[in-house]
Amino acid sequence: MRDCVSEAKSGRRQVYWPMESRGRVRFTFLISDRKDYRGGPIVNMRRLLPRLAQRGHEIRVLGLGGDESPNLEWLRDEYGIPFEKMPSTSVTTDKGVRWVLKQLQKNRPDIFVPNIFPVGYYAARWVREAGIPTIGYCRSNGDFSWAIAEEFYYRRDEWAVSGVACVSRTLMDDLIAKSEHKNNVKYCWLPSGVPIPDQISDQSQHCINVCYVGRFEEEAKRFRDTAGAMLRNLERGVCKHLGFFGDGTGKEWLEQEIHRRDFEDMVTIHGPVHPEELQRELLSYQVSVLLSDYEGTPGAVMDAMATGLVPITTRIPGGTSELVSDQITGLQCVDREAAFDNCLELLANCPALRAKLAKNARQRVSEYFSIQRTVEVFESFSEDLLATVRLKARLRAPLRVKLPPARAELLSEDIRAETLWETAKRKLRKLHMHARKFRRFMPTRICSHAK
Repeated sequence: MRDCVSEAKSGRRQVYWPMESRGRVRFTFLISDRKDYRGGPIVNMRRLLPRLAQRGHEIRVLGLGGDESPNLEWLRDEYGIPFEKMPSTSVTTDKGVRWVLKQLQKNRPDIFVPNIFPVGYYAARWVREAGIPTIGYCRSNGDFSWAIAEEFYYRRDEWAVSGVACVSRTLMDDLIAKSEHKNNVKYCWLPSGVPIPDQISDQSQHCINVCYVGRFEEEAKRFRDTAGAMLRNLERGVCKHLGFFGDGTGKEWLEQEIHRRDFEDMVTIHGPVHPEELQRELLSYQVSVLLSDYEGTPGAVMDAMATGLVPITTRIPGGTSELVSDQITGLQCVDREAAFDNCLELLANCPALRAKLAKNARQRVSEYFSIQRTVEVFESFSEDLLATVRLKARLRAPLRVKLPPARAELLSEDIRAETLWETAKRKLRKLHMHARKFRRFMPTRICSHAK
């Protein structure tokens, strides 16, 4: 497998090998956090940031999200990583950009990581103008990620970032191919990375326990179909016990299905589990299941493989296919019906095959997807970007933030303030509504007084 790769305007590829850091770097990361949040991006940050700090780098965090910040507080309390949380008054993108820039003025970083958030990408324009490289993250091939790519990776103007960290090698190659080398943005294959535990799952068991790790959602994950397939095989006696790690809108449905089938003693809903505890909990299982429509390089599968579980995934381009080679490091299926059932039956009936696949899976993660390797490659990529800086200037926040037109795919995160014309139209509609109510109400009052 290839190492991390960047692409320059000339089309020449450059390989980023893990290496010793040449010096202390000041990083500022933009991170979203909220209560009970255990998604892949925050798990990655909980693992990456402390290790960067332990290697001597100065790490700061700017927080987005709800009122509670349990993950950011954990980083601060356990590793001394300070954070500032964006106030609720900065909800619109233009105000958020100004807030980000003011925080960076107070504590100027060597590198700013806007992560996956439009407010950070827009702020990155003024950050780059001050001679500070910026690193965006591309974590999946959904519509949101491709809209980010078109807005901030492929542009020739000031809105382009310095570099992009791609969690999937296939995704990185697709981004480079579609960029048509329009600018000097560099790309790096940077899997999220997981710790490699000493303990591993016991694959000598004749009865298998099967687990799902991820969001209980339909988008991408197809949770109901996946959980339904697992429950079907529990009913058929193919597996002995099921475990579900995570949370989401599908939890109530899952609880109802378990009760309807009278499976309370054979299914455990673990809920959100701290990343530091997840691998220990996985030791009770032999097989992990993730039957998504699309993925980046899912940390859930990496954690399972590192712990010695055999993964079953859908056969999709990139993403899980970079981790799971069919019949080598796991099994792939083409549907959530007969093909999945056949995969699970094969593993249940052949402990020797399970042991071989589990060993290969753990070895692949150890070689290419360990958190230690991710840290070293991130350092190498950062140093390459710093080497491109020719001139540093004062970081300035504009008095008025003018942004490009909003894209429909980004509106969930890119919240725009009303223009004067939009405000006038909204107030005019409200005035018309009150006028209609007044006209309906007045004849009734006049008639009642006349009587």
